[in-house]
Amino acid sequence: MRSDNEHIQIELTNLGNRVIISDNGETADYLFVNGLDPDRSRIVHECINRIAARFSVAWSAGELSRESTVEGVAESFWKVLEAAREVGTLIYKKAHRAPRTFDEEVEKELIAHEFAYDSDFEVPGKSTVHRIRFYLNGNRNILIQPLTATSPHVARAKAKQLAFDWFDIEEGGGRYRKIAVVDNVKDPALWTEDAVSILETYSDNVVLWANKAEFSRILSERGQRR
Repeated sequence: MRSDNEHIQIELTNLGNRVIISDNGETADYLFVNGLDPDRSRIVHECINRIAARFSVAWSAGELSRESTVEGVAESFWKVLEAAREVGTLIYKKAHRAPRTFDEEVEKELIAHEFAYDSDFEVPGKSTVHRIRFYLNGNRNILIQPLTATSPHVARAKAKQLAFDWFDIEEGGGRYRKIAVVDNVKDPALWTEDAVSILETYSDNVVLWANKAEFSRILSERGQRR
């Protein structure tokens, strides 16, 4: 069992004179539902690789596994089991790291609701290429840009910059649903009516994080740009 009393399941596949011992991707799924995505976090991926190497097991396509002779099944089973147990403890190391950034808060919501996305997505505009923090692919075709500020002046400047990005992307022929996500939880006064109005003019949706339930509702809509 894992340290939170969740069972660890290991599968053995008989190939005649060889046996494949695997966690069937369950450990990666366990990390995912607890807010860690090995496919998108280089640090998490490297930690898993180190653990796998220590126990002499393979880590590939989200699966911990080891091929063994029939005679070596007991030892190989133990190695995969221990690797899965230790990889599972990464969720507790995450709990003691530095406070989560706002980008990570937004990403956590995307993961929690199982929205497929790309990070730091490059979008060509009429005058330049823009790097947008998240892109929801498939039939959603959504660009998402989280915004934080340290003062009303900075908030307005960031709103104007994103307004230009959205406008330039549109002028360049890009047809996306454009969503600005504003961190107004710690200090709502930073985001003045003027700054929010700029975002509302050029974005298809503006989400104030104080009402983050609206975020998942908007992303679940199948409608296109307004």
